[in-house]
Parts: sequence; structure tokens; C-alpha cells
Amino acid sequence: MSQAVDLASRFVDVARLPWQKTPFAGIEFKPLLVERASGLMTLLMRMAPGTKLPDHEHVEIEQTYVLEGSLVCPEGECRAGQYVWRPAGSRHEAWGGARPH
Repeated sequence: MSQAVDLASRFVDVARLPWQKTPFAGIEFKPLLVERASGLMTLLMRMAPGTKLPDHEHVEIEQTYVLEGSLVCPEGECRAGQYVWRPAGSRHEAWGGARPH
């Protein structure tokens, strides 16, 4: 493949991508970028309020920008319009919306 093609832009029609299920009820995603060799991923995530994403480790940096609702973890809450990032190798669990008691 020529370098010009390798360096070409990749346009993604996000609205046309189907939501994909995860093993966790109420959590779906749309893959925007996936590099399997490195583990790098950019995903659009949708979590129903109160759903839990169990403890997991990030191979690469995790970046989250919340469009609506909130994402809660033991370290705090990221609300709509806010951004949080975690370094590669970090571990955490997270909830969509308020953390259940």
C-alpha cells in the first residue's frame, strides 16, 4: 500500500454504525477506531443509568468525554460536558449515572 493511502483520512458515519452489545446488560458501543495490535480503541459508549462496568484494566490511555448523564467511578463523577482521562495500566470500575448503594 502506498504511503499516500496509509496517511489518508478515514471518515466514519457514526449515525449509521449499529450499536453493539457488550457482555454487560445496558452497555453498548460503536467502534470508531480499533487497532487490535496495540489495543488502541476509540469507542462511543452508551450506558443505561445504574449499569455497572466491572473492574477492568486499560492497556492504553482511557479518555472519556460525557455527552449526557454521567460516569461515576470510585475516584469521582464525570458529568455531561466534562472530560476525564486515565493513564495506561489504570484499573477501575464504573457506573452509568449514580453509583448504586
